[in-house]
Amino acid sequence: MSITIGFYDFFSYTVPGLLYLYTINKFLEIINFPYVSLEDISLDIWFAIIGVVLSYIVGALLDTFAYRWYLLFHKNKVEQRVIDNFKKYYPDLKVDFAIHDRRLAFSFIRHNNLELAENIDKFKALSIMLQNISFGLLLFSVVQIIKLILGGYSDFVLVSMLITLIFSYVAIHRSALFNFWYWSGNFEQALHYGKSVSEMFSQYEQNERENKNKSRHIKKK
Repeated sequence: MSITIGFYDFFSYTVPGLLYLYTINKFLEIINFPYVSLEDISLDIWFAIIGVVLSYIVGALLDTFAYRWYLLFHKNKVEQRVIDNFKKYYPDLKVDFAIHDRRLAFSFIRHNNLELAENIDKFKALSIMLQNISFGLLLFSVVQIIKLILGGYSDFVLVSMLITLIFSYVAIHRSALFNFWYWSGNFEQALHYGKSVSEMFSQYEQNERENKNKSRHIKKK
């Protein structure tokens, strides 16, 4: 059995995973639990590999919560805006896609053009990475609040908390932008096959029949 992890999947979880690990480590330090100090960090290759693997695992696990954080701001709004824009700016195309068609449309594109689907996937990977970075920054700001409560007031801690909250807000909206580009790419390419899911599959079946008839005709010759 082989397990394949795409580069962009790995990238989208590992980068925010480092932020998650750093935040968890700072929290352990604040509450006087065992933590990893800078002196404990080794430049050994195996230490680096373990760190990268842990970052990926933690990033993948906490993505569940990061996704719910994303939904608080953009639940189905991005996908609906993509469809609405098509209908608004290209009324002559008579686009008949709906939100619930989005995954089926992408599956159709992946089946017919894997390379194109992988290029579109880059936007989704960046969206996932940014939603996790946003959630990681939110958690870090919470840790800073705990530090203010337990350790007393500090201008530096207060400013860093406000900065992380601001960038958390920025990151979640950048995530929505990349998600918009991702679904725009999906529906744009889906239009090459039809104006609705039913039309896409009808056209596909018709092309398959024509290809079979051509191959039979060639064999007879």
